[in-house]
Amino acid sequence: MPRNNSQLGTSRRGVSFSQAEDIVLVNSYLEHSQDGEIGVFQTKEIMWSKIESTYNGEAADEHGYIQRTIVSLQGRWVMLNKTCLKFGGCIK
Repeated sequence: MPRNNSQLGTSRRGVSFSQAEDIVLVNSYLEHSQDGEIGVFQTKEIMWSKIESTYNGEAADEHGYIQRTIVSLQGRWVMLNKTCLKFGGCIK
């Protein structure tokens, strides 16, 4: 008897991010995480809501990419950030 989705032939994983989508995500993150007017006065939830709105507005509306959820964007950001930190540690 199948125990998980992969054994059933279905998956919960969505479409992979493209390199261009990564750039849109990073730009959206930088725009809202470094906002001098709001800064530390915004919660994590509000910041990610703004990132999602900006990302989906630019990526989906302007470039035709699929809409992404906050959870999807956060997961991708964790992976990108981890890779960047590792790279930064190598070049110091």
